[in-house]
Amino acid sequence: MINTYMSSKQLTPRKQLEKYIEIYLTNEINQQYNPDELEIRFGTNYKNKITKIQFNNVIRKLRSLDWKAQSDDGDYHLNIQSFYLNENLGKYVQSNVRVEIWNLPNIQHYCESNDLKSVLQKGGVNFVTKTRKKYAQGVLAPVDFKSFEFRVNYKVEKVLKPEYELVQKLIDDWKNNKKNFRLLKRFSFRNPKYPFIFDLSIIRSSTYGRVEGKFGMIPQYNIEKSNVFNNRETYEIELEIKPVKTVLNKTMLTDHVGKYLKDVFNGVKMVLSGLQETNYPISVDEKENVLIEYLNVTRGEKNLKNVRDKYNNLLINSSDFVGPSSISLTMNNIIKEKEQIMNNSIHNNYLVTEKADGMRKLIFITKSKKIYFIDMNMNVQFTGLVCSNVKLAGTIIDGEHILHNKEKNYINLFAAFDIYFKGGNDLREYPFVNSNNLVYTNKKMDKTIFRYNELNGLTKELNFESITNSNETLQINIKEFYGGKNIFDGCKTLFQEINDDLIEYETDGLIFHPTNKSVGIETLGLSNGGRIPPKKTTWMSSYKWKPPEFNTVDFLITTKKDENGRDFIGNKFNEGTNLTEGFDHYRYKTLICRVGFDERYHGYINPFEDIIQDNIPEYSYDNRNNYKPVPFHPTNPEPNYPVYQTNIKIEKNNNIDYLLTENKEENFEDETIVEFRFDKDGERGWQWIPIRVRHDKTAQYKAGKKNYGNNYTTAQGVWESIHNPITQHMLETGEDIPDELIDDNVYYNKSGKRDVRYLESLRDFHNKYVKRKLIQSVSKKGDILIDMSVGKGGDLSKWIKSRLNFVFGIDYSKDNIENRINGACARYLNDKKRTRMMPGAIFLAGDSSKNIRSGEAAIGGERSEKIMKAIFGNGPKDEKEIGFGVYKKYGIAEEGFDIVSNQFSIHYFFKDRNTLNNFVRNVSECCKVGGHFIGTTYNGEKVYNELESLSKGESINIMDGEKKLWEITKQYDNLKDGFKDDANCVGLQIDVYQESINKVFPEYLVNFEYFNSLLEHYGFAPLNAEESNKLGFNKSIGSFEDLHDNMLKETNKHKSTRNYYGKADKLNLNEKQISFLNNYFIFKKIRDVDTESVFNTQIKEIIKKSSKKKIKKLGRKIKISRKNQKKKKPLVIKQ
Repeated sequence: MINTYMSSKQLTPRKQLEKYIEIYLTNEINQQYNPDELEIRFGTNYKNKITKIQFNNVIRKLRSLDWKAQSDDGDYHLNIQSFYLNENLGKYVQSNVRVEIWNLPNIQHYCESNDLKSVLQKGGVNFVTKTRKKYAQGVLAPVDFKSFEFRVNYKVEKVLKPEYELVQKLIDDWKNNKKNFRLLKRFSFRNPKYPFIFDLSIIRSSTYGRVEGKFGMIPQYNIEKSNVFNNRETYEIELEIKPVKTVLNKTMLTDHVGKYLKDVFNGVKMVLSGLQETNYPISVDEKENVLIEYLNVTRGEKNLKNVRDKYNNLLINSSDFVGPSSISLTMNNIIKEKEQIMNNSIHNNYLVTEKADGMRKLIFITKSKKIYFIDMNMNVQFTGLVCSNVKLAGTIIDGEHILHNKEKNYINLFAAFDIYFKGGNDLREYPFVNSNNLVYTNKKMDKTIFRYNELNGLTKELNFESITNSNETLQINIKEFYGGKNIFDGCKTLFQEINDDLIEYETDGLIFHPTNKSVGIETLGLSNGGRIPPKKTTWMSSYKWKPPEFNTVDFLITTKKDENGRDFIGNKFNEGTNLTEGFDHYRYKTLICRVGFDERYHGYINPFEDIIQDNIPEYSYDNRNNYKPVPFHPTNPEPNYPVYQTNIKIEKNNNIDYLLTENKEENFEDETIVEFRFDKDGERGWQWIPIRVRHDKTAQYKAGKKNYGNNYTTAQGVWESIHNPITQHMLETGEDIPDELIDDNVYYNKSGKRDVRYLESLRDFHNKYVKRKLIQSVSKKGDILIDMSVGKGGDLSKWIKSRLNFVFGIDYSKDNIENRINGACARYLNDKKRTRMMPGAIFLAGDSSKNIRSGEAAIGGERSEKIMKAIFGNGPKDEKEIGFGVYKKYGIAEEGFDIVSNQFSIHYFFKDRNTLNNFVRNVSECCKVGGHFIGTTYNGEKVYNELESLSKGESINIMDGEKKLWEITKQYDNLKDGFKDDANCVGLQIDVYQESINKVFPEYLVNFEYFNSLLEHYGFAPLNAEESNKLGFNKSIGSFEDLHDNMLKETNKHKSTRNYYGKADKLNLNEKQISFLNNYFIFKKIRDVDTESVFNTQIKEIIKKSSKKKIKKLGRKIKISRKNQKKKKPLVIKQ
């Protein structure tokens, strides 16, 4: 029976606690033996358990208030509760007697023996029962302060002597009964000013699981099977009232109850201040009200319908933090300005500020005038400040909360660097500062508003004051941003201020802030005038720089498992071991380093391997909730070993295995988020070094939140900065920066998004009309096609439309094939998810100037060679060697392909006659008789004529204002006889820049008459007029101008066809000038030839002519040298 007074709903929790204190003190007055235990336990909301960070914060808070720990190392005790057979219930139930084994030596002895009697003989064992306090024929029920998540318990604790019959029976049956175990490491804090102590415990318990339909600890016969030493730590904080030493009387009782109550609530505030990291703890209700008001500002009131779940829980997570995160500054962002045509370069439209060693937080001003912090995990803290300016309600400011200066003195400073909302008005779409080259995507935006101006203006409008007279009141400052003549001047000034100690707090890097873009996006405003999504994003234009030695990655680590599901443990033998003195070795565990990964944003983990192994997603594949932890596979540079694995030495303490951070101060375990640095010079498999446990992120992960450490983009940026570091000297001076970054594996410049405003009609004409018409005209359902320069698979939609059966794509650039976001493999997998009828496909990096059928052309080693040969039915037909996806297509092109396609690429093969013959031989060997060879390229004769009046090194270009759209630079001398169809027409180099590719590439002029004659040797012929007309073309080889005229006739006749071609019919003069330099071609293979014989004949001719040229040149050199010589013996030349 519960005492009606104690359980009355009319009593508030505070009144109930007051009554409990009165009962407790009454026992003291009566001078009775008092086994009563009146305590408060914190963190009672199972959805909001105390984290390690909070636990440590409370310890720091207590120490700062002069609370002394009984032992700095903590006291250990092991609690055990056994089960016995209850004959009345007919099942095993938990005993109400708790066995407590104190001190590590006794615990260790028990672990070794699993024998309670032997430990009892050593002392240090207590037998304890706890029951709820009875008072006035009732039981004192727990009192919950739900708004602050703590509970008051009033119990009676009795220590039983070992001689008691109940204890003796427990000891006798010990080994026959299952038990639950809890290992506690307790820190007790005392302060003589207060009538209570704090007990803070780190706990490891028996493994949890389902027991008789309920979730709880799984009983085991011995401690080893309970896994208590390896299970995760949990944390408990308790306040326990202790008897006063003075004798009280009843007249003093009321005063003491009031004093005790005040002291207890003061103690509660101490703990809550530590848990919430503020001197002004607030209730759960107040936190939720603040967050709802925050969501109302960021999302808008219309979007608050689903803010709670069916259980009335507030649905909020870290993605609701509106401040975007930055990515690592890489060399690509600082290379010389001339190389930065489309890149996100910090040379223009950037300011720099210091990165403080503080905590990222938002300031939020509510309608109640209170000013709150909201951290990146959406925890709310009251700052102790109120704002008297009611117009600023709904203001959100981003910045860093800095607690200490360089001398470790408390400064409590908020350094603001951006503003997102002011008085509820969204400022995120406006530019940061004013500049001359702002390009507004949203033309309706107010062009007088700039975020930094609004932020600085707050210093006059804020009018805040503290609710206390404390000297520790929060100060709010606006950060300085630096620019100067160029960004390097700004960096130099900032570094100088840091070095001169003009910045009072510690810094750990720089932040480069874009001035001409809306927050979190790549444009200034949205084209549809819409609102920027109120979600946390990674801002691809916001950069952070840290000194190279401080670049780190947060990984979610999991331990490698053996075949039984246990942690794999390896042994490492030290070099130089003296075998006569035994082996010098240590044990280690292997960690899998994981990052957050989403195929929608980060691509695929290994799209190439997915296709090779036939891991193809099905149509209607549901890729929602796809953010998951995956092993870190970095690129640029791409390691040739599993860099995501790292080995960590096992340290042993008190017979327990530990994995420790580098400084040996923190231990971690499976499924923990840990910060690592990378040792480039370290031994493979040992290069990732753990330096810090991220308890905040780990707590979120273990609470079911999608926090897996850094996401892939962030980790990849750090990886690049580690391997291509940017030094302080580079940023201060702008010196020693490379002119360009060379990556032979990358064809398209991938450091910036293409500006779709330029050459859009040209792209539509080439892609949606020319290539589409070419491919579809020669295709019939079920055909197979090889594309020898497939790029990133841009013709995929045309293959689908043509209902091809299979495509084999080859490209010289490995990035074009394997890029996990936009490579050919990734694009194919994406389309497979949403397209029902898809051709099969294999994509492979290869050099089409080398033999394809033999596998020689494959780039990537022996396996790639086997894959290439397998397509033609050569080499091993073994799915383990070539992959199941290739195995299924083995020999599909044994007789050749129906279509050989080379779009905008054959000019590369006109480098020399040897390269050209290798390429044409491939075309012949890969095409079946009756098949077609199609493609597009510059008409070499037209280009030659355009450049004829120029000298070598001069160029022609097309500009749109100051924007370069296209340029050709002449890199050859004019031919004596002009551009004739002979061997001299091969090898004429031009350097071509085109905005859509954003790089300069060497190309070679294509002489179509020479090309035609060479193809005839290899069994090809151009189409006749009838065949051309049947396919919808005027002739077999023609200009893009002809196709453009045909397209206009078609669209004028059938208006609906314009929908297929985008803006192809809107070519402007610049686009026509570029486009009409191109030709298309269609050849048909009319006979089989002995390609090897033809090839050898051509090569012999090349060698013969080359030798004659060399001898002729040598003869000229000899004649020239003889003019300046006296008569000597005749020079004999032996050939």
